Amino acid sequence: MDISLQSISNNHGNLRILLHKQDINPEVSKELERIRKNAKIKGFRQGAVPSSMIQKLYGEGIRAEVLNKIVNNAVTEYQKEHELRFLGDLIPMNEPLADSDLLREEIEFVYEVGITPKINLDQFIASHSLKRYDIGFSPENIDAEVSSFIQHFSELQVIEDSIQEGDLILLKVREVEDQKAGAQALESEFSVYLDENLHEDMRKLVAGKKTGERFRFNIQHVEKNQNDNIVKKYFLHITDEQVGYSDMFDGEIIKVSRKVKPDLDKALFEKAFGPDTTVQNETDLREKLSAELKNFYIGESEKFLEYQVSELIKNDKTLAYPDDFLRKWLSTSFEEWQSKSSHDFEHDLIHFKEGLNWELYRSSIAATGEVQVKADDLRQIIINKYKAQIPGLQFTDEQWNQVAMNVLKDREKSNEFYHEALNARCIQWLQEKMTKEDVSISLDDFRSMIRDINQKAQAHQHEHHHDH
Repeated sequence: MDISLQSISNNHGNLRILLHKQDINPEVSKELERIRKNAKIKGFRQGAVPSSMIQKLYGEGIRAEVLNKIVNNAVTEYQKEHELRFLGDLIPMNEPLADSDLLREEIEFVYEVGITPKINLDQFIASHSLKRYDIGFSPENIDAEVSSFIQHFSELQVIEDSIQEGDLILLKVREVEDQKAGAQALESEFSVYLDENLHEDMRKLVAGKKTGERFRFNIQHVEKNQNDNIVKKYFLHITDEQVGYSDMFDGEIIKVSRKVKPDLDKALFEKAFGPDTTVQNETDLREKLSAELKNFYIGESEKFLEYQVSELIKNDKTLAYPDDFLRKWLSTSFEEWQSKSSHDFEHDLIHFKEGLNWELYRSSIAATGEVQVKADDLRQIIINKYKAQIPGLQFTDEQWNQVAMNVLKDREKSNEFYHEALNARCIQWLQEKMTKEDVSISLDDFRSMIRDINQKAQAHQHEHHHDH
């Protein structure tokens, strides 16, 4: 057998496998003899069927099977010997063999192959550094936390005095009769807040009024950025099939509610932090919220280290992929790639290669033997995910563990969480080995940076989907 790889371009070539009769015949004979010994054919004892009959019955099929097995083993051995991995599937270059071709003295197979780029972890670790953000907090940041805390525990109470900013107004409305041309006037109730979302016209009409007062208004000018769907669904509670509506309505204020701030007392602190809390007054509250904010952002800073590693892996342009091979393989092997426009194909090819980057780094790091996914990792990832999805669910540790164990019974889900855990472990492994540069940043600037990153990611996603 002769096997050679002829280069077309970087990590792209033709693999030639030349099989001689002496490579094939002994294997075919061995397989036919195995069949002969076990064959049960009427008129013959088991093991006593003539070889000529077995050859006639099974010869061609067995020869094709043996050829396939020899080629597969040759490809596997070639990759081992030359320490390389082929990308995707091998693309056959020659025509399928006819039955008569199986008996030739020599049979050549030619495959177009893509070769997986090699990862150099030491070089990656040495050539990149990470920014570790030390986040600073201003008194204004703590003020905002206290305000948010108070707002959270404020309660709506019905009030009788004049409407002011932030109040919730319940309106009873009726379509102006003379607009209806004999049809029955629509009636409805809905609530609005006197805040920045209220339309200027509506704001002028309700500000300073009290419960029981009436006014005439345009239903199209209740809130900013409203549309016909909002008017029908939330203001008038009618469906598309129902009769249309006119613009002018009479309104009556039937209830005004205001968020009343709670007293910063023992009862509130126990409600917020539990009966054993040491928070006694506003100073204690500021200290506690400040400590919680700092702890939260220490975690966010750590997460941002992981994000940086993730981005470096995803955007590693040093990995030379055989793009021409990938285009050919994807478009010939997968229906969903065949139906893509050329623009979508090239866009999705970039993301496909980002996925390959992940796979290669994960394999390389796993091969070091220093990264393992333990049962606890899997359980914790599942628990964290479900806690985030259903906030406020008060389960005991035992109940959460039971949730995780139930999820792991689903093989597909279990596999998905395993890869997520492996990704996290690999990022952590790289992050711990990489150089870090400590950078001081204010909380406002850190938040602004994260917001920009998220907006760019959303814009990219929107731009692509909009092109569809």
